[in-house]
Amino acid sequence: MDSTQIPLVQNEGTNSASINGDKPINWSSRTRKGKAIAIGRILFKAFALLSMLYFFIFSLGLMGTSFKVIGGRAQGGIFGFVNDPIAGIMVGILVTVLVQSSSTSTSIVVGLVSVDSENSLTVRQAIPIIMGCNIGTAVTATLVSFIHSAKVDEFRRAFAGAQLNWIYNVLIVIILLVVEYFAHFLEITSDALTSLLTGGSTGSFNSPISAAVAPFVNVFIHADESKLEELAQGVEIEGSLIDDGFMQNTSLSDEGAAALMLVLSLIVMIVALVMLVKLLSSVLKGAAKDWLNKALNFNRYIAMLVGVGVTIMVQSSSITTSTMIPLIGIGVITLEQMLTLTIGANIGTTITALLAALSTDSTFGLQIALVHLLFNIIGMLMLYPIPYLRRIPMKGAEIIGDAVASRRWLSVLHVAGVFVLIPLALLGLSIGDPIALIVGCAVMIFCFSIVIGNLWLKNRRRRQLSYDHEIHGDMDDVSVHISTEDDVDTPSSGSGTESEPQEGQSSPLQIPGVV
Repeated sequence: MDSTQIPLVQNEGTNSASINGDKPINWSSRTRKGKAIAIGRILFKAFALLSMLYFFIFSLGLMGTSFKVIGGRAQGGIFGFVNDPIAGIMVGILVTVLVQSSSTSTSIVVGLVSVDSENSLTVRQAIPIIMGCNIGTAVTATLVSFIHSAKVDEFRRAFAGAQLNWIYNVLIVIILLVVEYFAHFLEITSDALTSLLTGGSTGSFNSPISAAVAPFVNVFIHADESKLEELAQGVEIEGSLIDDGFMQNTSLSDEGAAALMLVLSLIVMIVALVMLVKLLSSVLKGAAKDWLNKALNFNRYIAMLVGVGVTIMVQSSSITTSTMIPLIGIGVITLEQMLTLTIGANIGTTITALLAALSTDSTFGLQIALVHLLFNIIGMLMLYPIPYLRRIPMKGAEIIGDAVASRRWLSVLHVAGVFVLIPLALLGLSIGDPIALIVGCAVMIFCFSIVIGNLWLKNRRRRQLSYDHEIHGDMDDVSVHISTEDDVDTPSSGSGTESEPQEGQSSPLQIPGVV
């Protein structure tokens, strides 16, 4: 064997390294050329991973800015429908879907609570909106999971992982909404904490990730944040919402320019995610996959703190959870590990609104930011430490993943239903408008009929399979019974001679053509 040809698989040793993750190679037996090639491959893959991750985050930033411009003029009136807790939750979901960021939507809520105007919100009105923002933040990861739709198993895992955040937050909202409605626990507790913190120093934090991506996003489109804040407060404005970038001086309307950038962001996201999946599949295999699993399983709460820290750095739980979707899609991390990181991301995203509130002089803004923090911490303490409760969102995510993997159209209906149609329907029911009431009831009936019809077809297919199994099972039992009776009734002589075969049958011991 030539000295430059090193076998890809060798005996395990202390000096083993790995290029492809699952093929250990003895590093000391490499030539200088082989070591240089190995280091070059590692550096190239690391550079490619960081580049694709950068473009992925860029696509999320471009998508978020596009949604801000598209829904900017609509978000001002949507907060006016907050007249009961259910309406508040639905408004929180819809606003978060519009801006594609719970950090942005909660910051808007903090601003509306902080201002002193006729369009401002009270803390009690804002609490359900904060709950809805936590539910709506799952839409970004859900959209990212569609990148894996070409492969059934990957799509099943990716879509299930994306639904963890949605199911987990829905469970917390159901519990805490009832407690808040009767006892106002979050309002009272946050008010007490605000009293303790009032008079402290204020601060702000600029995300290094946002600082690296924002200039590239601004080259294409930049939204006027001051006008968006005025629109959120119900103030009518004139002029364009786009104040910088290629789209500023085009002949297109704000909505048309933002829609064009939205299409571009989707294209960049698809390309970046496809490349990320391929690179992660080649890197995170074998030993690398085992090391990552050991690091995440070392201590669940340390892994949760990792999720908190990463989200504080990128200032967006959507980016954190969406980045994890390719990992769970290719089977590198499990649902339980995804849940741990997701809970950490939910806690980490509260820091953005908290810092935004600390930068103002309003105690009410600080109070609603603390409500956001308390909501996520109390939810974690309620569900995560108890294994039985912790398995509920994972089991629900598995059921949804299995359902959409075999019926892809259900995944589209699920996204449209839980993030748009059902919130709109419940909002229409809550505001009591006759037209909205009719439309809301129609949407609810349509969604439930689809779900019930799908369950009926599934149960019918299961009963048919069970019936076929029973019929074939009975036939097998009959055949076995007849065979047993034939064996028992077959005469045999004590001298050891075999019985003659009946007419039309051949002896199993007789070879054809031999007398």
